[in-house]
Amino acid sequence: MERSGSQLPVGPADLLSGSPIAPLGEPAVATPVESPCVSTCRIDPATAICTGCGRTLEEIACWSTGTSHWRAEVMTALAGRLADLKPRAGR
Repeated sequence: MERSGSQLPVGPADLLSGSPIAPLGEPAVATPVESPCVSTCRIDPATAICTGCGRTLEEIACWSTGTSHWRAEVMTALAGRLADLKPRAGR
């Protein structure tokens, strides 16, 4: 899968690098986790992105254990991803 824009983790190899996961011994989340989920889960087969929230399956899976910084980076990317998906919806 290609990366566009910022270099967010997009696959298992990225997740193993420690990018979104809090280090062992440190709390992953100190405050309640803000989530972009809108309970409209459908993965676009062409992009592997949820058409409801704009996250990848890997981002969804790691959301509750991701660092605040990583989640903020993902949140920043979501509007652009969803805008890119809109033209596909009309096909």
